[in-house]
Amino acid sequence: MKITLLAATACLLPVTASADDFGYGAKTGFYTVSQSGFDPAWMISGHVSHDLPKMMEKFDFSLELEASTTITEGDVDLDAPAGSSGEYDATVFSLSAVGRTTGDLYGIGRLGFSDTEIEVGASGSGLQSVSGKTEKTGVVFGGGVGMDLGGFPTEFELNIYTVGDENAYYLTGGVAY
Repeated sequence: MKITLLAATACLLPVTASADDFGYGAKTGFYTVSQSGFDPAWMISGHVSHDLPKMMEKFDFSLELEASTTITEGDVDLDAPAGSSGEYDATVFSLSAVGRTTGDLYGIGRLGFSDTEIEVGASGSGLQSVSGKTEKTGVVFGGGVGMDLGGFPTEFELNIYTVGDENAYYLTGGVAY
């Protein structure tokens, strides 16, 4: 799936695109899964974007390829014997169409596809360590607000990823150039 996302992005970028059409950014925030017992984990992300031709006066559109990974493990309540604990890590790759209103204070909307991998591990006194991994392709959608602080665009977003029958949530703050 990761190679498919990269190939799709490459096909969508015109050969004649100038360097001004490309952007990048970074963000960080809290990631959690809607399934009961998952506590938030700290996640970081980086993205590259390609601006699409201007289609509407008050909106800018782009394609964004984003890679995200947890940098702390989130706790999982396993309803297991006392002394047992569980933790999870997540990695997400997404390709999204993103729209932003124009102006110094702007709205953000996102819709795309994601590949999410969640790995859960558990251990405890008297128990054998176990782990499991889920990898699902799904949809990502979200929204937020941004503000241009003198050439320093700062953005805050909530993105929702479908992961099988569950959703994952990523509340972020970051910069985009």
